[in-house]
Amino acid sequence: MTVAVDFDDTLTEESPFPVTGRIRVDEVNRLIRLQKQGCKIVLWTGRKGKYLQEAIQKCSELGLAFDDIAPFKFVADVYIDSKALRSVKELKNVSNT
Repeated sequence: MTVAVDFDDTLTEESPFPVTGRIRVDEVNRLIRLQKQGCKIVLWTGRKGKYLQEAIQKCSELGLAFDDIAPFKFVADVYIDSKALRSVKELKNVSNT
């Protein structure tokens, strides 16, 4: 299963861009567990340059290494975004993960 996850307001608390909100550690940990179960985790974000690197670094510091980075919509099994599924926890309602 491929899971596309947004960074701002999804893996972080809500804050005005470019300020990075507090990282939602529980969400990052859920993604790490999904990845260990064989899911491909893709960072799907509009961030670029130093802001993108900041997002990658913050997640990496918590042990999440993304399988890919996508600055545009692509084919995934699940999209986790503050405008859609708000958390990885909601994924359990969609799938048996």
